[in-house]
Amino acid sequence: MSQSQPANHILERVAIYRSDARNLPLASESIDLVVTSPPYYKTRDYGHERQIGQESSPEEYAQEMARVMGEMKRVLKVSGSVFMNIGDTYNGHRSLAGIPGAIEEVARGQGWKVRNRIVWSKIRGMPTPTRNRLPARHEYVLHLTKSTKYFYDLHAYSEYLAGRGTMG
Repeated sequence: MSQSQPANHILERVAIYRSDARNLPLASESIDLVVTSPPYYKTRDYGHERQIGQESSPEEYAQEMARVMGEMKRVLKVSGSVFMNIGDTYNGHRSLAGIPGAIEEVARGQGWKVRNRIVWSKIRGMPTPTRNRLPARHEYVLHLTKSTKYFYDLHAYSEYLAGRGTMG
């Protein structure tokens, strides 16, 4: 993909797959970009027997996500990137479970390069009845790569976001 291609040309080449992320029906090193928002830990029960997010502990959740990241690493090209939206939740002790940090630790343990921890600040968030802490109004987007030599077009981002903020 050259930097001069218009965005609509890029979109013509997009393919969306719906499958279990722990067993992707894709060839190894065949994907340029993964954008994913896996189920958050203990946030929503989808009613599936093998669902991700209902594990009995944050550690078990992180290990299940390790399987997902291992499969993403298998299908991702060396020049590719993963952008993973991940949020935190409160455990039974009403303390943050530390999910984003656990996911980063698992990623580094698998040899991923954690290129960015992007803070997605939300202007409006879910209402919370809690009166003893501030409501969570952000999530993270982790940028992971297999190598330090990956495709990244900051110029195209800055053109797309012209006048909407800074990109660095």
